[in-house]
Amino acid sequence: MKFLFPVEDIGHGLPVSRIVSSIPTHLRQHQRAIITAPPGTGKTTLVPPVVANMLGQCSPTRPQVVVVAPRRVAVRAAARRLAQLSDTSLGDVVGYQVRGENHPGSVVTFVTPGVLIRRLLDDPELHGVGAVIVDEVHERQLDTDVALALALEAAELIEDLHVVAMSATIDARKFSRLMGDAPIIDTPAVLHPLEVIYSPAAGRLAVSREFLQHVAHEAASQFAQQSAQGYSVLVFVPGVREIRIVMDALADRGVNAYPLHGRLTPQEQDAAMYTDEPRVVVSTAVAESSVTVPGVRAVVDAGLSRAPRRDHGRDMAGLVTVSCARPQAEQRAGRAGREGPGVVVRCFSALDFQKLADGVTPEIVVSDLTQMALVWACWGTPRAEGLPLLDAPPQRAVVRAEESLRAIGAVDATGHVTASGELLARVPVDPRLAHALFILGEKAAPIAAVVGDDPRGDIARALKHPQEKRLARLAATHGQRYRELREGTQGFTAVENLPPTAGVVVGLAYPHRLARRVSETTGHGASGGEPVFLTTGGTRVRVPHDVGLQDAQWLAIASVDRADGVGTQGAPRLPVVRAAARIDEGDVLAIMPLETTTTAQVDSSGSTPVIRGRAVRRIGAIELSSQPVKLTPHTLAAALEDAIATQGPALFPDFSSAETQALLARLRFAHDYLGGLWPAVDEDSLTADAVQWLAPECEAVAGGMALAKVDMTAAVRRLVPWQYQQVMGELLPAGWEAPSGRVVPIDYSGEHPQVSLKLQECFGITSHPVVGRSQVVKDPAPETPMIIAPGIALTVHLLSPAGRPLAVTADLPGFFAGTYQDVKKEMKGRYPKHPWPDDPFTAPATSLTKKRAGLH
Repeated sequence: MKFLFPVEDIGHGLPVSRIVSSIPTHLRQHQRAIITAPPGTGKTTLVPPVVANMLGQCSPTRPQVVVVAPRRVAVRAAARRLAQLSDTSLGDVVGYQVRGENHPGSVVTFVTPGVLIRRLLDDPELHGVGAVIVDEVHERQLDTDVALALALEAAELIEDLHVVAMSATIDARKFSRLMGDAPIIDTPAVLHPLEVIYSPAAGRLAVSREFLQHVAHEAASQFAQQSAQGYSVLVFVPGVREIRIVMDALADRGVNAYPLHGRLTPQEQDAAMYTDEPRVVVSTAVAESSVTVPGVRAVVDAGLSRAPRRDHGRDMAGLVTVSCARPQAEQRAGRAGREGPGVVVRCFSALDFQKLADGVTPEIVVSDLTQMALVWACWGTPRAEGLPLLDAPPQRAVVRAEESLRAIGAVDATGHVTASGELLARVPVDPRLAHALFILGEKAAPIAAVVGDDPRGDIARALKHPQEKRLARLAATHGQRYRELREGTQGFTAVENLPPTAGVVVGLAYPHRLARRVSETTGHGASGGEPVFLTTGGTRVRVPHDVGLQDAQWLAIASVDRADGVGTQGAPRLPVVRAAARIDEGDVLAIMPLETTTTAQVDSSGSTPVIRGRAVRRIGAIELSSQPVKLTPHTLAAALEDAIATQGPALFPDFSSAETQALLARLRFAHDYLGGLWPAVDEDSLTADAVQWLAPECEAVAGGMALAKVDMTAAVRRLVPWQYQQVMGELLPAGWEAPSGRVVPIDYSGEHPQVSLKLQECFGITSHPVVGRSQVVKDPAPETPMIIAPGIALTVHLLSPAGRPLAVTADLPGFFAGTYQDVKKEMKGRYPKHPWPDDPFTAPATSLTKKRAGLH
C-alpha cells in the first residue's frame, strides 16, 4: 500500500496497526464510521492521513480529505501539526481554510464547520472530496451539527463520499443510529498517568474576582513546580474577561502568561502555543479539544464554560456562564497527559465533579437560529425538516428565525429562500448583518466584519479586521442587485441613504436592539452606577464601564450577554451589553418606524374611576413623548381595545366585586371538575380573549357609560354556553338551602365547594348536600354533550351559636351519628339558650335560641 503520509510517525502511542486496518475496511463497506479515542491521544492528526491513504488506493477521482474542527484556532493548530509531522510545508499537502484565511492542501484541508457548510451550498457534490471527517462532534455546536447533517445528506447522493464522525467523549450509539447504524471504531490508547487535585473555592458560579484570584494562585503554584522541569501550565477559564483578570493576577506574582482565545490574531495564538520557554497559557474552551499546546504537563480548570442561551420572552440571545459538563472537564484534564505524566487541578470539589452534567446542552436547542434557518432554506429543507440532525430545532426558535428572515426578504411565507436570500447566504456573517452591508455598501464592510466576529466594547473604535476586504468585495459584487430586489419594500427608502456608521450598520441589522438610555443603576462596576438602556424590543440592559459608552443616549447593541438569577435586591439581573455603538436619534427614526397611538388609562385617583387618553409617540417599546388628549367615541373605542388587550377585564371596577368573583369561582370549579364546554376563566384566558367577549361593554363605555356602571357579572355570564345556563342554577347553585330554610352561599374558590353555618341549622338532615350531580341535567343539546362528574360533596364548616368554628365535615349524617355527642357535651353548658337535642336527626333545624324558636 502506498502511504501519502508516514503514519507510523504520527501515531504517538495509538495502536496504529489497528487504526490503519480498521478505518479503511469499515469505510469501504459502510461509507460511514464513528471513531472514538480517549482525550489527548492525537486522533485529529492520525485519522486524516489514514483516510487519505485509503482514498489514494480506492478513490483516485476524489483524493481529498476535508477535516472539520470546531474552532479556527483548532483548525490552524491541527493543520500545522500534521504538516510538521508529515514533513511537508503548510499549504502544500496539508492546508486549512477559515473565515478570512485560505491555505488549501492538495490532500488534507482542515476547515471550520461554517466553511464546510458554505462549500456544500456552493458545491453540493463536493467535487474532488472523498471523505469528510467531522471532529469533536460531542461538543454539539450548532454549526458542527448542521455541517454533519449536510455531509450525511450529500453522501446519500454521492456514491464515493465517506463521512466520519470523531470524538474523545461521544455517545457513540446515538451517533451510529443517526448515521445509518455506522460502525463504531473504538481506539483505546495507553495514556500517561494523570494526578487529579481538587481545590474548591467560593464564588465559582458567580465568577467572582476572588475566585479568579484563587485560579491564578493555583496556576502560579503549578508553574513553580513545572517550569523547573521545563514544562508549562494550561489554565481554563470561561471568557476573555476572566483571562484578563487571571493574567493580571499572575503578572502580580511575576509569572509569564499568554492568552489564548478565538479573537486573537493567528500570530498572537501562535505566540501562546509555540513559544519554547515554560509558560502559563490562560485559555477559553478553544484549547479544550483538537489543540495541542506543546509542553503542557499541568492543567488548572475553573470548571466553567460559556454557553449560548436564548430568552424567547425578550427575543434576545446571548451567552451565560455555566458549569462545564463532565466530558468537558475530562477533555481539559486530557490536555495535561498528552506528552507525559501530568496533573490537573480542578478548582471545585470532587462532589461538584460528580454533579456535573453528563453531556453539554446542544446549541441547536438554545441558540438563535436565524443564520442556520437561511442555510436550511438554501439547502432546500426549510425549518430543517428531514435533515439528519441529532436534535430537532425547537419550533418556537424556528418561527422566530423565519420571522427575522422574512423581515429582510430572505425567505418567503413557506420558508423557502428568495432571490435576495440567496445573495445574503453568500456572505459569511449573520444574514441580518449581510442585509445591512448590501444596503449601505462597501463602506459598511469594516463594521460588518467586526460585528460578525463576536466583538467587545465600542465598535466604532475596533481595529482593522482581516475579513473586511472580502466583505467589501461581496458588497461591490452583489449589493446593487440586492438593492434592486429590495427596492419598494417596507422601510427601504428610509434607510438606503443612511451613513454607514457603526451605529447604523448594527441598528439596521438588529433593529430590536436599538436602545435608549433610561436610568442609572448602582451596585455594578468599580466606579459607581452603570447606565441602563431600554431596547426597542422592550428589554432593559446595562452597559458596563469597560464598554466605554457611559455618556451615550442612544445605542445600537451588537452583542449582549444574558444574566440568569437575581441580583442583590431580589430583582432579575439585567442582561449585559458587551459590544455596541452610538447612534443618532434621527438615524434610529429612519431605521424604526415612529408610531403615534392613543391609549386609554383608568384614573382611579378620584372617587369614581374615569378613562383618560394620552397620545404616545414611540419607537417599538421606547416611548419618546406622551401628552393628554381628549378621547372621541371612535378613539375611545380603539383605546379601550388596546387597554383591555393588556389589562384584561380588570379594567372595569365591577370585575372585582364580590358577585362577579363568586360567579368566576363557580365557573372555574365547573371547568376544572366537570369538564364539558364550561369556559376557562383563569386570568390568562380571560385576558387573551377580552377584546372579543367584552365588546358590548366597550361599545357601551364608548357611548358614554361610566366604567363603574358596567355590569361585569352579566358579561361573565355570557361566557357560559346557553345550554349550560339553563341548568347552572341546579347543577352549580350559588347557595345551598339548609334544613333551617336559610339559603347559605356556596364558596367555590377553594379545592372543594364549601359552606359555613351554625350547627343547629343542620338538625334533621338525612343525606349530605352535593353539587354537580349529573341527574339534574335536563335534556342537554346533542351537539354539545355535557360531561358531568358524579355529585361532589359540599365541605360544611359547622359553627357555634357565636359563629366560632366547631367542626368541618363532608358527611353530616356521620357527624351527627358520632362526633356530635362530644361537641354537645362541651358546648351545651357554654350556650344553654340554644338547642342541643339528644337526637339531632329528629330535632327541628333553627338559627334561633330555644325561647325564640318556641322550643323547651
